[in-house]
Amino acid sequence: MSKPIPTQRKSGFSVMEVLIALVVLGIFATIYAQTTQLSQKNTGKATDWQLEGTVIEKTIESVRTGYSLHQLQNVDSSWIDSTGRFKVSVSMKGGTPPASVCNGFSPEQLAQVSLVARRDGFDDSLSITTYLWVN
Repeated sequence: MSKPIPTQRKSGFSVMEVLIALVVLGIFATIYAQTTQLSQKNTGKATDWQLEGTVIEKTIESVRTGYSLHQLQNVDSSWIDSTGRFKVSVSMKGGTPPASVCNGFSPEQLAQVSLVARRDGFDDSLSITTYLWVN
């Protein structure tokens, strides 16, 4: 009686296993690249909004002390703020606030001030409306 000759199995991956692994790797690489790109885009927007917010905050602080109530209610101006690294277009419009927001005040005692800041060359802008009481 003869013994069967054992067949030796070769170690390693088959071509099909390698192809499936490459497809899965490609899918994950694509997802990673897209999320990284989106993250960088959002980080850039956040930086712009922070810059615009700083300009608006600086503007509010300067108008609180440098304008009379009458001037604040009638202001309508635009300018370029270039005190930082970038130029920011700023527009400010004043008015008398609606009576519905003047709890405890007469509308003639408050100024409604709307500010819009936009970094030059970009479409996104940051805008706020606030109510100021000038003593």
